[in-house]
Amino acid sequence: MSFLTNLFSKKTTGLTEPLYNKLVDWARTPWFYTIAKVPDTIDGRFDMIALMVSLALIRLEGEGEAVQGFGQHLIETFVTDMDRSMREIGVGDLSVGKHVQRMAEAFLGRLGAYRTALMDEAEPTILAEAVTRNIYRSDTADTPLLIAKIRLIFAYLAKLDPGDIAHGKIGVLP
Repeated sequence: MSFLTNLFSKKTTGLTEPLYNKLVDWARTPWFYTIAKVPDTIDGRFDMIALMVSLALIRLEGEGEAVQGFGQHLIETFVTDMDRSMREIGVGDLSVGKHVQRMAEAFLGRLGAYRTALMDEAEPTILAEAVTRNIYRSDTADTPLLIAKIRLIFAYLAKLDPGDIAHGKIGVLP
């Protein structure tokens, strides 16, 4: 059994938090909200966390089936955090589930769009369309700047050892 299979096949509850917390830190980097002009709103913050988690998941997918369980637990960590966040901002208990379900569906849609865009480098407009639709909601003025940063982050993650990524040892945002 390889190191990756061993790492990713064991129960990962609790193992995803270091990576998730680091990805949230990346998503909160002021550069996104000041220079790239991502809306500094609840939706904008959600979009950036969803983007960072997506980038990590897409990178780890390249490691094969050994990481599927870990990836699922990372998604569950994200959804649990969204549930907690909804409760913190005062969304009532009766409607939290509906809000979180919509957020999870939105995340999965974004993950699919980013996966398609990053895996089809021959067609750069796919990433531009995904970023415009999911982050800027139609305003394309700052899309090229953010796309360049996304590609830089994804290339950086591609160079990292998957075990280091899984343990949250991803360093500072490139």
